[in-house]
Amino acid sequence: MGFITKKREIDLVSIISISAVSVILTFFAAWLYYGNQVDKMKSSYEIKVSLIKDSMENIRNKNRELEAELEKLKAPVVAIEDSVKAAE
Repeated sequence: MGFITKKREIDLVSIISISAVSVILTFFAAWLYYGNQVDKMKSSYEIKVSLIKDSMENIRNKNRELEAELEKLKAPVVAIEDSVKAAE
């Protein structure tokens, strides 16, 4: 049993402790880094969604304007059609 001496036992405990701390610090650093990346991606996604919503609203407004303009143009056409039918 002289194979494991006090010095080797201390060295083994030190190596295991340093390894465990290194693994924990690595996971913590990865968590911080990728957590920040996810936040950046989320905010970028939210900006893109808001831009798309704004674009959709602008398209709807333009569509309403064009429909109103079309209705204004339909009135003279209907009047002309009525006068043509009356002339026949």
